[in-house]
Amino acid sequence: KPTVSGPIKLSLTDSEEVLCSLDIEKFYPRNIQIKWNNKETSERGKISQNNDRTYTINSEYKLPGSFFNLPDSVVRVSWKHDSMEDWESREMSVLDKDFPWKPEVWDIPVPNLFYGNTATLKCKVSNVFPRVLSVKWLKKEKDSEHLFPLSQNDGYNISELTPQKQKDNTFTYKACLKFKPSIADEGEEFICRVEHPSLKEPVEKSTGPLTIEGASKQKCVTVLYMKVDYG
Repeated sequence: KPTVSGPIKLSLTDSEEVLCSLDIEKFYPRNIQIKWNNKETSERGKISQNNDRTYTINSEYKLPGSFFNLPDSVVRVSWKHDSMEDWESREMSVLDKDFPWKPEVWDIPVPNLFYGNTATLKCKVSNVFPRVLSVKWLKKEKDSEHLFPLSQNDGYNISELTPQKQKDNTFTYKACLKFKPSIADEGEEFICRVEHPSLKEPVEKSTGPLTIEGASKQKCVTVLYMKVDYG
């Protein structure tokens, strides 16, 4: 009777197709029926004979990468052999723990921040596939848990996401946020939030509370100016 010991394996082609494969082992006689997503495979796959004269087949099936753009997309392989009473199957969705491409969100490197000087924060996301990615910048005020979404209209320069293809055919993204640190930014946090079909919950990385060099001096100047102005 056929046995399957592992999950469906997925790999990427240069043309952004997903090659799905499954090893079905220890069946006899040789004939076996295999369906991928309820479609009979036109190729039987690679069949080899084991030392005990049973057979093993490596069945493969190609899907367009866009198939996994939605979290509820499921690839399913079914098989039927004369030794079985009914069909058996394995499934994999983009949300499964065995799905090989989960975005990796890197820590945000924080440069030295100077009052009034333009600074750039970078959020890097690697191992992305399919390339359906959402990256948002948010801000958390000092002594508050509330997050404020940032936009170009707030005086921030937010770059467009551009995918860079890697040798393993996954994609890497860099989201950049440019701004001029002010007194109000002292102690506040900038947060990069990443969403992808393979993630059940968004992944966030924070800069931690910011230190703005020159901000305390500017506060003193402002206070002195106010005292003189109203004195």
